[in-house]
Amino acid sequence: MNAKRGGRVKVNEKAGARKDAAALNDFKVDDDIHLTVLRPHFPQYYSSPTQRGYVEPQGAYRVGIETSPELAAVLRAALADPAAPLYLGSNDGWVEIDWHE
Repeated sequence: MNAKRGGRVKVNEKAGARKDAAALNDFKVDDDIHLTVLRPHFPQYYSSPTQRGYVEPQGAYRVGIETSPELAAVLRAALADPAAPLYLGSNDGWVEIDWHE
């Protein structure tokens, strides 16, 4: 990576860039090295660039739902015996839901 930072090689995804693993040890000044040569040497997972904010509720949220009697019966049955914990999309997103008519 010092060679890249020093401007001696270019790392890119161009079709003509070197894709052989030896390119890391055997490059010439101004070589184009394909990005796939570097991938095994760096983790390929995503990390959030910013800290997340959280909401700390002071009480229960109450939400009105207007639906058909048929769908209300399906929702009532699903909430009475869920297949998995109820989840809103984050690792802190577990919720409890009570159905009232």
